[in-house]
Order: sequence, then C-alpha cells, then structure tokens
Amino acid sequence: MDKAAWRARLRRARQEFDAPTRAVAEVRLNQGLLDLAVAQGAQVVAVYAPTGSEADPGPFAMAWRARGGMTAYPRVVRAGHLEFARVTAPGELEPRFRGIFEPGAGCPAVPLAAVDIIVVPLLGFDLAGHRLGQGGGYYDRLLAAPERRALAVGFAFEQQLLAAVPTDAHDVRLDAIVTESGVVMARSRPR
Repeated sequence: MDKAAWRARLRRARQEFDAPTRAVAEVRLNQGLLDLAVAQGAQVVAVYAPTGSEADPGPFAMAWRARGGMTAYPRVVRAGHLEFARVTAPGELEPRFRGIFEPGAGCPAVPLAAVDIIVVPLLGFDLAGHRLGQGGGYYDRLLAAPERRALAVGFAFEQQLLAAVPTDAHDVRLDAIVTESGVVMARSRPR
C-alpha cells in the first residue's frame, strides 16, 4: 500500500476506536508521556492540539505545567514551516491554520534549541521510529532542523502500529513512541 492508502485506512481505524477503550488508552498515553518527560529530565515539552481523532496530549500538558514545566505548541509561521510558542493555559490556543488550534499572537516564541521533547502527532508508526503523518511535511522539516536537540516522541494508540511504514528520503525518524502499552525507544540519538 502507498502512503495515501495507509493514511485513509488509519484515519478510519482511529475514528472507529470505541469511546470507552479510547478514554482508558488516553489516560495511559498521558501518564506514559509524563513518566518519559520526568525520566528525561525535561523542562520544555512541545505538544500539539489534536485534530479529528488524534490522541490528545492535553491532560499531559496540564499536569506538566502543574509540575512547573513549560509547554509549547506549534504554530504555522509560513507555508510548510512551524515554530513553537509558549502556552500557559488552554485558552491561549485559537483556531488558525486549517482550523487547527495554535498559540495566539501574544504567546512568545520558544527557540527550537530550548525544547527538550517534541511530541509528534501521527497516523501510523513502526518500531524503527518511522512515522506516517498527514502528508504536509511540517514535522519532518522541523525535526530535520540542525538546531533541534529535542527527543522526537510519537504519541499514538497501539492500534496505529504497522509492521513497516512506507518512507521517503526526507522522512525523519522518531526517537521514541508512547502508546497506551508503554514507551518504545526507537533509536538512540546524540544529544
């Protein structure tokens, strides 16, 4: 199957995930991410506002801020490019690019080099750290930036696991994936 076919199939599967099972899975996902951030000694964690049926890292973000950590969210700054901005409360997010909730103009930018963990949304992943995203390449460009030192962490339901994700030369691998079953370290990367 090519990437487009996988995307359609994975979107359907994620939308059909029954609500009670999904709720339990999201609690475990958020706890797993919290445990990973603590174990990594992170200070600044970049998360995302979910769209559609994406796994929601919002509970993690609230818990992280309550522990004194900083959260940053992506916002589109120009075609194909993201930056992170500090968010201290959900009310600072507003619908912007394609209706996705992003930090408002008053939220200060956070340099990519200051981010310790980047939580990456995805449609599918494999155990080697390959991910299938929405297809715009926004995260691949961000993760390939030379100033990135952050751990790139996929955040997904276990049902999104594939035997192998179809990849292209520009695709950037994840360092770890958090699912409701735990954390999979996909590869080690110099920091």
